[in-house]
Amino acid sequence: MSRIIVVLVIVAAVVAVGVVQPAGAQVQPAAAGAQQGLNSVQRVLNPEKDTYIVKGANFPLGLEAQLRMGVANSSSYNLLVRFELPEIVEQSELKGATLRFFCEATEEIDTTRPTFQIMEPTSNKWTEDKTTWDNAPGVAGSAIKWEIFEEMCDDPQGEWVEVDVTNTVLRWVIGDRNNNGFYIKPKSTDKDVLFRLTSKQGSSAYPRGYQPQLVIEFEPPPSATPTASNTPTASMTPTASMTPIHTATPTPTFTPEVTDTPTATLTPTPTPGPPPVFLPIALKSAEIVPPPEPTEEPGGTEEPTEEATMPPGGTEEPTEEPTPAPTLAPDPDVSAVLEEVGGSGTTGDAYLWQRDEDVYIMLATMPPTHTRPAAIVDAVSCDDLGDLLWELEDVVDGESETWLMDTDLGLVADGSNAIVVYEGVDDETVIACGMLEEYVAP
Repeated sequence: MSRIIVVLVIVAAVVAVGVVQPAGAQVQPAAAGAQQGLNSVQRVLNPEKDTYIVKGANFPLGLEAQLRMGVANSSSYNLLVRFELPEIVEQSELKGATLRFFCEATEEIDTTRPTFQIMEPTSNKWTEDKTTWDNAPGVAGSAIKWEIFEEMCDDPQGEWVEVDVTNTVLRWVIGDRNNNGFYIKPKSTDKDVLFRLTSKQGSSAYPRGYQPQLVIEFEPPPSATPTASNTPTASMTPTASMTPIHTATPTPTFTPEVTDTPTATLTPTPTPGPPPVFLPIALKSAEIVPPPEPTEEPGGTEEPTEEATMPPGGTEEPTEEPTPAPTLAPDPDVSAVLEEVGGSGTTGDAYLWQRDEDVYIMLATMPPTHTRPAAIVDAVSCDDLGDLLWELEDVVDGESETWLMDTDLGLVADGSNAIVVYEGVDDETVIACGMLEEYVAP
């Protein structure tokens, strides 16, 4: 009898160990957190594409082993990088997003470190093998202020630097903006300092490589939990095969333990995605700040409705005729009337301002229909359009706002360019066009 009791004690111990530490135990911390409502998952993404552009360099640099970011000889070095978000992230609650680069060295060291602005390209059409300073997309979105501190990026062996980009990625996840990637540029070109970062072409991928990374933390939706049934849950089934040993004894109390414990413990154990990734923190802080804005936001007193979005400053009720150019404060430096092309029925207005070293462009079209691409092109007239010069932010619900960074309004509005609006994302038929008058700096 004593021998039977010893055997039962050993069997119970084996079953208990199997329940607490199943196969795939490295995800166990996430499972424990899930029982407390802390089932966040971290995933490390490597870039789909990356490149950098240099003012004055009219050749692509995206296939090099390094990315350069900063200022040298008063020329701006701007960086573009894009990560493809997993579908599950778009269905989940985003908890955080961190952009990381491996900094190999600092070149052109000056007495101070620059401040960078992290924004977004206005288009996803840029490529590693073709994009240059002259054909790069415009820049849009709120700027994330990124300060590279003096003690950072000074390790001769290289080190990781990172910045919080949660607000930008959140806009992509909820569909407020398209994921065109990140556009990083120095805020000013007064000081020469250049950072050399490892590119997608310069290293193997995570976890052993030094490619750029986007580390996202998210909480999967409850409906995603059943996918864990393909994980080691089934591996616990053999423990139930020990039931005959218990039933052969006069002590049936072990049967409920084998039956109940796997059900309660294993259901939430594996969370979709890889095990949590615990990363070293190299950067200190990032502050969300808006880009320089006009003194007052252009617009009327009434918010436009979905049925008829009016041009800024328009009256409360839309009319069939195009709304006259509104009075804005401050007045735009350049404006243009967008007239319909080919009987499209689409008309509108364009307003441009010079803001320090950047150009701010606002479009308003009628009627406000589906998303329509827009651009600035070389033109003799709207009947004689030439090559594309700058892509603008898509016109959505009749409105579009674009920042062209490090751009002089005199180049954009030189009397030989036009703003055009296209029929659709996959249809480059021009449906509205307006010639830009020549800008004369005050």
